[in-house]
Amino acid sequence: MASAHSPVRRLLTLTLTQPRLVLACVAAFTVLMFAGLVDWGKLDWRLGVDASVTPLLPSADRVQEVYDYSRQAFGSEDRVIVALASNNALAPESRALLGRLHQRLRQLPGVQQVDSLHNAALARDLGDGTEVWPVAEWLDRFQVDPEALLAELRLDPGFRRSLIADDGRVAGLILTLRDNVQGKPLESALADAIVTTADELVAAAAVPGARVWVGGPPIVSARTVAAIIGDLKLMLPAILGIFAVLLAFAFRSVRALVLPLVTISLGLIWTLGAMAWLGHELNLMTVIVPPLIMTLGLAYSIHIFAPYYVLAEQASRSPQELVGATLIEVARPLLLTALTTIVGFVALAASPLPAVRHFAWFSALGVALTMLAALTLVPAVLVQAGLPRHLRRTDVLMPLFEFLSRLIVRRRITILVLSALVGLMSVLAATQIRVGSNFIADFPADSRLRQDHDAIGLALGGANPFNIIIRADINDAFAQADTLRSVAQLQTWLDAQPEIGTTLSVVDALRQIDLAFGGRRDEFVFPEATSTIKQMFALGGGAQLSQLVDTRLRVTNIIVRATPQDSFALGELVERIEQRLTTLPRPLQAHVTGTPVVIARTLQRIGEGQVLTLGIAMFAIFLILAVVLTSVRSALLALLPNLLPISIYYGALGLTGVPLSPTTGLIACIVLGVAVDDTIHYLVRFNSEARRLRSETQATATALREVLRPVTLTTIALVLGFLVLTHSELRNQAQFGALAAFTL
Repeated sequence: MASAHSPVRRLLTLTLTQPRLVLACVAAFTVLMFAGLVDWGKLDWRLGVDASVTPLLPSADRVQEVYDYSRQAFGSEDRVIVALASNNALAPESRALLGRLHQRLRQLPGVQQVDSLHNAALARDLGDGTEVWPVAEWLDRFQVDPEALLAELRLDPGFRRSLIADDGRVAGLILTLRDNVQGKPLESALADAIVTTADELVAAAAVPGARVWVGGPPIVSARTVAAIIGDLKLMLPAILGIFAVLLAFAFRSVRALVLPLVTISLGLIWTLGAMAWLGHELNLMTVIVPPLIMTLGLAYSIHIFAPYYVLAEQASRSPQELVGATLIEVARPLLLTALTTIVGFVALAASPLPAVRHFAWFSALGVALTMLAALTLVPAVLVQAGLPRHLRRTDVLMPLFEFLSRLIVRRRITILVLSALVGLMSVLAATQIRVGSNFIADFPADSRLRQDHDAIGLALGGANPFNIIIRADINDAFAQADTLRSVAQLQTWLDAQPEIGTTLSVVDALRQIDLAFGGRRDEFVFPEATSTIKQMFALGGGAQLSQLVDTRLRVTNIIVRATPQDSFALGELVERIEQRLTTLPRPLQAHVTGTPVVIARTLQRIGEGQVLTLGIAMFAIFLILAVVLTSVRSALLALLPNLLPISIYYGALGLTGVPLSPTTGLIACIVLGVAVDDTIHYLVRFNSEARRLRSETQATATALREVLRPVTLTTIALVLGFLVLTHSELRNQAQFGALAAFTL
């Protein structure tokens, strides 16, 4: 089992000699871990779900520093967008409905401010002076011609494709959340309240063609949380049900059915309890941990029960002797396979993404805890339960296993050549891999969220906001005419890019102030005197100006709303913008930032991270195998064949066009750590048979016949467990399940 005085040997001995004590300890530890999952004061689950993109952002680098500065200095652009569509957004009945929406949404808890045509001020020249009123007031009080007003709004960057569409059919309401909500996942209750309020008001209004769309990053986050929770409620029982059917078919024994299911349930409770006690939440990556732990945990139980029934048939033993003999046969390969699986997970901790690192550590912890449950609970219960009454019947698949073992021995050269060819073709196909992600496309095409998001993006200039931060090295730099002209030229270039819907800059704010003091809408000339520009900012500045320039006038922010949702397409746009930023006159320095930009840049590093994490996993697993098998040759034999499915996986990504994303990027290390387990079980048996038979050829066939059954069962269990994920509402989870099952 292990060295005579090792902690593992002592634990297994204690399990055989003091099963009741071990079961009591297992029960106590389970109660402790479960206690961490429950908020006893509120009688609710303590383990929450964070579906924001924050855990996907790199911990500390230059990109993150600019991003953090932008949010701190100018606020977050992650706002909720409600779009009211009708035949004419400026018609009296549409304006009345917009006003009711504005008031009701503003009253919702968590909403700090609502900007719309109902309150957004517009400066107009009345001939004898300029007055500033909200758009609704111009129409209601001054009886302004709606078509003429719409023409003015199209020229005003503060309104165009933001608060009203170019065709005048869609009016937008921009919801700014309170400080205690900003930067955090929007609670489902608030998201539901926003959607329900908008739907009810539109349904009750007799406005021709009226309908409402709700979107924005906070809504996406809230809906992702709901989808994750719904998936877990469906998938975890489904996995248990599928495993129950598989175990019943494989062993036809109550104890072989119940004990594995209890074992993986304990492993799940212990892992999630540890997460809760450590103050962590489930995120877009760690949500995969529960089904993953359950799937891997079943494999450990199968590897115990397969030899348990074989040994029970061979000789008459006491329950303790039978379980002890089983542990002698399986403990070493089980511990080794758990170690290699843990190494595969830990290698992912080299990722720059906090979410992936959390996934790595908690997956590794879950494997260790599930293995602990399998090597304590199962043996202790089997000792207490006595000998099995019904032994395993002859395996109907054994003739097939014997045929396969003979075929493999005879056709080994053909198999090696074909494997090499498949591996080479897969490597060539892998050169076509694209790196990227699309969080909106993770939802079904017919979902309300995705349809609303696409409609808002089309009508209001893109629902993907990001920022361009421009720094100068002196105060009042952005009160100088030459600097402002450079910003205006950059903004003109940005507006000409087909992927950009709208932009808003300090130049637009200055034009608005000029209009308020009688300037002409069709002509604006920058004042040459810095003092004049500073005076205009002082007299006309407000909340909008604070989002566009800092108080020292040395850093400015251009707000960009773009249409690309795919991070690959967005990355191409950002690269083009950065090339343009290099042409800004010195000493101006500019950076593109914002949540989607940081994510796109982070995803571009996934390819490099794959090489690093996979290399770490391969090297660490090789060292473990070389030490345990006491042979470099055996370690290579155990590792090399498992690189074939990894290469096929990457080739499949290249051929199918499925992008390499944070989720799909996990699969290679997971599969390497898991797939090598079967090879280890084979090599341990092969070494034993080779010493007994003194013939490697005979040992090959004998070892194959013995391990094909448990290896087949565990692989089927793993594949079925991952296939359950394909029913997820989120496409990235479904892709992960399908690709992991395919690769295994």
